[in-house]
Amino acid sequence: MSSTAGGDAHLGPLLERLRESIPDYFPEIRDVGEVRVTGMCHRAYSDICRIAIGDGRRPRREVVLKIFQGAEAQFRAMKAVWPYFASHPTWRIPRPLGWVEEGPALVMETASGTPLQDRLPRIAWGGPWLRAAEADCRRAGHWLRFYHDLGRTGQTAVLDVRRKWTDLEECLDQLADAGFKGRLRARLVDCLRPLAERLAHRRLPVSHVHGEFTLDNVLVDANTVTALDLGAETRNVVDHDIASFLNSLVFLRLTRPVPTAALRRLRQAFITGYFGDDQHDWIATAFLQGTGLADVALEIVRRRRSPVARAWLGYFLAGAIKLLEPSDGSCRGV
Repeated sequence: MSSTAGGDAHLGPLLERLRESIPDYFPEIRDVGEVRVTGMCHRAYSDICRIAIGDGRRPRREVVLKIFQGAEAQFRAMKAVWPYFASHPTWRIPRPLGWVEEGPALVMETASGTPLQDRLPRIAWGGPWLRAAEADCRRAGHWLRFYHDLGRTGQTAVLDVRRKWTDLEECLDQLADAGFKGRLRARLVDCLRPLAERLAHRRLPVSHVHGEFTLDNVLVDANTVTALDLGAETRNVVDHDIASFLNSLVFLRLTRPVPTAALRRLRQAFITGYFGDDQHDWIATAFLQGTGLADVALEIVRRRRSPVARAWLGYFLAGAIKLLEPSDGSCRGV
């Protein structure tokens, strides 16, 4: 049996436990040979490792280790819905194999596809490129609706608007301390306050939510759509996931020139994919988009403190708020 190779030394105990579990994950592999780290990336709250596994006789298998504190909870959440995705011809999640206490780490099979963010145009936003992007966003909406429908029980809930408004004000205070002008704050508050008032007693549909349904967590290929980083079995208002995806479209403008008309078309494609012919009640989605904009802006400010970065972020926020302000004067979301 070959020794574990590659990767950081501190992964040794984790990889040895993985080696012990491989026959449970892949019964066809009886004599485990290669267990090797082929890639690793560090995220804010997790480390992601790609691991090659082989026995010298068959084509090697590859798994992903996601090392983070919520590994067990995420494994159980994925395992609960895995049978529905395993039998579906189009919608996918990575096959959950297990979790390892030593990380703790979630063990999954690798998933095929290209991150949706990488499939979207960088410069050419017209003609066939835009139509292909719309098709991808529509398919992402289909996936999310399928996932939410799995957890719907008819339950509804009132959004905790008061707490979210308090959090928003704290976030805006910190942005002001970082040098952002008061007019941006005033525009966002003026946009969101009427929505908060309308949401105070509105009951909204609830399901298990993904938690991080964004462009970079959706893999797309010709035949399938796969969502990564499925959250633990958290039940909440479904508009959280819808707003998260729509904001990830807005954040494309941080790295590439996306015309407003193209953003609106991608938004509509996603909404059509999710709701079909049903009416979209946009109030909760727009409110959550607005509070989410402030949260992400604060994260960026904490990482990038240069005057140039602050100036660019201020310009971006002004444009993002404008997208939340349609011509009729109401705040409806991009």
